[in-house]
Amino acid sequence: MSLSKVTNFLLVVLLMVTSIGAIMADYRKMIPSHSTSGSAKGERQESIQVNLVPIKMNGYRFVPDKIEIERGTTVQWINAGRNVHTVTDAHSSWDSGNLKPGEEFSHRFEEKGTFKYYCIPHQDIGMTGTITVK
Repeated sequence: MSLSKVTNFLLVVLLMVTSIGAIMADYRKMIPSHSTSGSAKGERQESIQVNLVPIKMNGYRFVPDKIEIERGTTVQWINAGRNVHTVTDAHSSWDSGNLKPGEEFSHRFEEKGTFKYYCIPHQDIGMTGTITVK
């Protein structure tokens, strides 16, 4: 492969990664929140707020690999790579099963604590993460 083809390929990859980053930054803004102060009959309804934090599986890493969240937050792992990955709790409380490229897995954290997780096929090469729930 010639140097110009390699350069063009790397530019295309860089453009794709930059585009994915911009999409992910805007993704959180698109999550709807719902709030009502009362119904037509004067009944009070609770507010519903969706807290969603995305984590990408990119290459053989979780990005970011360490986060701190509030109770009630949902974490969404997105397989943005080219390999099959898993998201597996170190204490086997939850597991995504195999996630093909483009697939997602979500888990809502209701209890305070520190939760370590890993990718089963890539744990030995350091594909691990930690979530601290305040």
